[in-house]
Amino acid sequence: MWWQQPGLLETYLHDFLSDSLHRRGLGDLLLNCDTPASGLLADPRYFGYSSLDMVELARRFALALGLDRTGISDLLLARRSAEGWLGVARRSLEIDDSTLHFYSSGSTGEPTASAHSLHRLKRETDFFQTLLPVPKRIVSTVPCHHIYGFIWSVLLPSTLACEQLRIHPTRSLPENWAQQLRDEDLIVATPEVWTLLLNQQIKLPDRFTGISSTAPLPVATAAAIRRRYPNATLTEVYGSSETAGLAWRQQDNVAFTLLPFWTLQSQNGSWLVQDQDDGQQYPLSDRLQLHDSSHFSILGRTDTVIQIHGNNINLALLADTLQTHIGIKQARVRSDSNSGDPGGSPSGLHYFLVLDQPPADISQWCRNFSDWLADSLGNVPPPRSVIIAPSLPVNTLGKTVSWDPSQYPLVTGCFRSGFGST
Repeated sequence: MWWQQPGLLETYLHDFLSDSLHRRGLGDLLLNCDTPASGLLADPRYFGYSSLDMVELARRFALALGLDRTGISDLLLARRSAEGWLGVARRSLEIDDSTLHFYSSGSTGEPTASAHSLHRLKRETDFFQTLLPVPKRIVSTVPCHHIYGFIWSVLLPSTLACEQLRIHPTRSLPENWAQQLRDEDLIVATPEVWTLLLNQQIKLPDRFTGISSTAPLPVATAAAIRRRYPNATLTEVYGSSETAGLAWRQQDNVAFTLLPFWTLQSQNGSWLVQDQDDGQQYPLSDRLQLHDSSHFSILGRTDTVIQIHGNNINLALLADTLQTHIGIKQARVRSDSNSGDPGGSPSGLHYFLVLDQPPADISQWCRNFSDWLADSLGNVPPPRSVIIAPSLPVNTLGKTVSWDPSQYPLVTGCFRSGFGST
């Protein structure tokens, strides 16, 4: 069982608690080696967590590991330490470890939980074991409490009983942690990490197996990695928190191949997938081009959700949140992209804000707004540009208000003003 493997349950708890801190905008605390994530359980007030916050945290942890099904989840509230929560989890998992829940990686809105049977997750690891070279070691740069990380850095290594290495890419320079990589490693990473390694010209082993998921891997990044490391195998996995892995590809500019236990169906202009084992259907948030029953291309999302650093961000919901700030009458949000291809991952956010009235001191307003963003939006990435102006960028009487930041005088940092002379 995965939770009986040395260190895996401890790593799961660490990543779960770290995620809670990131969602509260406290992720930078984890860069301090004197602030372990487990400190949240022992001293929640230090992190600004109330008693009710801890109840909600315990509820989410219980649901994630299925502790609610065994009747002992209340013990989490009595045993508030890493050792206590690990003990409760092991006791519960010994009784029933058949089902887990994984939360969406959203940075805007309330994360939703999706149920997955352990059997269903294992069929994915079983499939990829037949597809990929047998690794000597699994190197993971992703958190294991999300479904991608759990499948590749918890289930797979526990199945193969191979050596593991955990990398925290935000705590060490890529030149340093990449020196630990070896031939025949299986490297689990996000598109952002693969792009960083490529752009910084970090040397990788000659022979490795690379896995990329959580968002589209930019075409240029994938092609450059395959060209630079012809003896390596780079696999792109398409899926979601609701479905786990759905499809894969290992070559540039080819269609994705559906995993053998899924089928695709078209319904009212949208696409859904059906699980061949239990018949459960799941709607997809992407537009697809179907080549045959098991091969398709991804044309982009059907909604306003984008993915940055592995987090789902709903642009419309983010704009609504910005409009809750006192003095902001209207807000619009848009993203840019790492590459020109339709499947490229967005790399930054841009805000356009309409204020009720020009601030008396624009620079001070921008500083106050920056503080509000940090307090209110948690781990939503900071914007690349913020334009404050008397009207939104729409055509009015033939005059266009521009989204281009260079058209507005710089106020401070990433802020620019459309209110005239500052």
